[in-house]
Amino acid sequence: MSDEQAQRAIQQLYEDTSARDELSDDEANFLLGWGEAQIKALAARGLDDATFAAAFAHLRAVMKNINRYTGQRAYQTPEALLALLDELAAEAQSLGVDIQAQQLAIPQAQAADDNIALIQALTALVTPGAPDATADEPPAQPGFFDWLKKL
Repeated sequence: MSDEQAQRAIQQLYEDTSARDELSDDEANFLLGWGEAQIKALAARGLDDATFAAAFAHLRAVMKNINRYTGQRAYQTPEALLALLDELAAEAQSLGVDIQAQQLAIPQAQAADDNIALIQALTALVTPGAPDATADEPPAQPGFFDWLKKL
């Protein structure tokens, strides 16, 4: 069942332009590749369809916000960009990542003109189960699917 879930989700991911419409092909390919890896990790858990669908919806929202933030950061107001980071942080939190919008703003300064580097930094920060890149010592974060145990 998990292979079927993954294949359906990956197909939906590539059909939905909201995760890539603000990006160049190389930028989009990186983000979509990251998304595929997250889908496969999610499907490997053997979740029921409803739980998988809910987690996948949050993952797509994370990707949509990375796409919008990356593509619009050159011309949006700081307030609008912060709103995108707030949405990104909220969706990442729904996937079990302990992150705040302020932590996500850091990669912008580090990758001012390199969108792929920015996408890499953002995806590293919102990858469920990844260590906190902004702390000296990684905190004990809940894993990608720990939130599912509470359902």
